Amino acid sequence: MKILLSMSLALALTSCAKLTDVYTAVSSSSVPPKAIYVAINSFDVAKASAVNYVNYCSPNPSPAGCDDAVIRTKLFPAMTRGTNARTQLRVFLHAHPGEFGPQGTYQAIVGSTDIISAIVGK
Repeated sequence: MKILLSMSLALALTSCAKLTDVYTAVSSSSVPPKAIYVAINSFDVAKASAVNYVNYCSPNPSPAGCDDAVIRTKLFPAMTRGTNARTQLRVFLHAHPGEFGPQGTYQAIVGSTDIISAIVGK
């Protein structure tokens, strides 16, 4: 029983420490390079899925589950914002290797990835 309690407490403390690290990274004005690389790769995957979704929805008449208005008003703008943020982050990482990056641009790419995932993942 004591072992189980100790393991639970250790797990809880470890989880709290990780949450604190994540909160610190997100709430600070800069983002670690590894997080930027992950965000860029996640966006690339989401964008590829979005392109496939648009290609699937392109034939006339559109297949079931496709919404041209959502594609025009939400998906395309998210893809454009994400692509611009990705380009800016790549330039930053190339010019400043190993340095923390700008949180605003990071949030832009993460937000775009979230929007794309919400639309394509339906």
